[in-house]
Amino acid sequence: MTIRVSITTSDGSLPGLEARLAAYPVRCERLPLLEFETLEPPAALRARLEGSVGCDAVACTSPRAAAWLAEASVASPAGVPPVWVSGERTAAALERSGLLVHRVPVRAAAGSAGVQVAAAVIATGACRTLLHVTGEPHRPELAARCRDAGISVIELVVYRSVPVSADQLAGAVAEADLVVVGSPVLAEALATVPAGRRPGYVALGPVTAAACAAAGLEATTIADTATAGAVAEAILHAARRRALPLEA
Repeated sequence: MTIRVSITTSDGSLPGLEARLAAYPVRCERLPLLEFETLEPPAALRARLEGSVGCDAVACTSPRAAAWLAEASVASPAGVPPVWVSGERTAAALERSGLLVHRVPVRAAAGSAGVQVAAAVIATGACRTLLHVTGEPHRPELAARCRDAGISVIELVVYRSVPVSADQLAGAVAEADLVVVGSPVLAEALATVPAGRRPGYVALGPVTAAACAAAGLEATTIADTATAGAVAEAILHAARRRALPLEA
């Protein structure tokens, strides 16, 4: 028996996941279930970025937002203050941007990526105004922690995540044994799929797990971090809990 796993996170996420599961009868099918749309014309967003050059720092925890920042700052990277980021993909999106990038190592036991980036920015003691480049919806901790520390936060929302059609959502779970859920908004969307054969759900992080529970989806397993290693372990743990055979 082959265990079928639907990976619903965005294209390019969790690199190396399939390789970590190669020794097991697991087939990962990548089915991104979120689409992304801009909320303002690109020129308007770039103008807002240019209007924020007086900020002391920029924070970014989203690969998509980081890619936008890299592209938008091509003309004058020297005018953008230091950028604090978390996650391999977010850092990679800014790798060749010419911006000064500080990578914050994310530890599972230290809270969300936003909390840890906020802590790093606060620890510098040199930030009075922070530009948070992000998407919608996004978690509030980064801005809240910085504001609590007396830092003024300007949020620049450069995209919005929206679920795909109901048919595509249903297709992702119809034949899957396990479904990897990467965000609260996706947990809420998957909960709208008509009840039928229910797969096991692997939630990326405790916040997504809580969203699954609130939406009526029981997360079989929680991956501590959104890394290939953590997700592979969570998939194997979920398979064992559901008595799915892990020997070919």
